[in-house]
Amino acid sequence: REYQQEYFTRVGVVLDTDVEDPDALEAAIELAAGVLANLSRGETLVDVLVVGDRVHELTLGRSLGYLDQALDLLATVERGPAIRAADMSRRLEPYLARLSSVVFVAVGDGGERRAVEQSVRARGVACTTLTVDEELARAIRAGEALAW
Repeated sequence: REYQQEYFTRVGVVLDTDVEDPDALEAAIELAAGVLANLSRGETLVDVLVVGDRVHELTLGRSLGYLDQALDLLATVERGPAIRAADMSRRLEPYLARLSSVVFVAVGDGGERRAVEQSVRARGVACTTLTVDEELARAIRAGEALAW
């Protein structure tokens, strides 16, 4: 027999709350909830959930945590401060070494949002940005199936 270290895919989820439109924020929250639900069903661990400028350490998946905890947290989300890439990078820094990837649910497109994505990638961590625009917000409100 040979011992082999067990490897877990660890993901961080970042939710952008810098938005004026309450419908867009609600769509982003629903999309983040869907991402969390999908990730928690498999072998992936969700280690970090960043909502606005607050970092929440948690572990979801593989019977280590409960999706309800993350959904309860998302249920309390309100509009947050403007995204600042340097601040976000500093908050994520302690966690990036253990993360395999980051899913960034962004509301709209902008320089600071792209800078967050680039900062994560510069640390060698894959980053997927899901951008909530008017069309996607409408599809989420209508309950349409989404695919990437």
